[in-house]
Amino acid sequence: MLKYYSLASTYLDNGWALHPLSGSLLRFDQGNVEAFKSSKIPRKVTEALRYCENPYELSPTPGSKSILDIEANKRLQTIYRNLSWLRRSNFFCSILYAGFSRPLYSDSISAMDALSNLFPHHKDSESCLQRSLTVAKTSINFKKNGVLFIGAQLPLKSLHAWIIEDNFQPDRDDRQWINYRPLLALTY
Repeated sequence: MLKYYSLASTYLDNGWALHPLSGSLLRFDQGNVEAFKSSKIPRKVTEALRYCENPYELSPTPGSKSILDIEANKRLQTIYRNLSWLRRSNFFCSILYAGFSRPLYSDSISAMDALSNLFPHHKDSESCLQRSLTVAKTSINFKKNGVLFIGAQLPLKSLHAWIIEDNFQPDRDDRQWINYRPLLALTY
């Protein structure tokens, strides 16, 4: 199961966090920020956060791999469509569904490349959460070394999701993730 870690933060004299059930952005008195933060953060989350704070320390994403496994790609399409439907109706159910690992690809880079090939027009910020959840669910290496972040671009209040696995950000088309402050981490 994916575990939820709140990374509540302060910005412009306010506290900010994500609601664990609705995924809504919460603004509150900055004096209460510790009450919204998870008390214990795993080491792999703190290491991935270091890359979020210093994105130029990440290794470049290796060249694109062509994923020719037709059966794995069919399953990936089904998982992505299920998460797209769930996202429209319930944030919490999306997280629960993604939490049941369905390993199809060796790592997040392979899963993201396959997803990008199957849905090339779904590379906008509207689909970032279901793309990231799909990759987390289908990557073998994510379970051991991956962290999915949901962050906010404050004070604009827009949200974005991305993955850090090992020392890579696997979505080679996502350049905007560095503009978002991580407020939630999901990992196994």
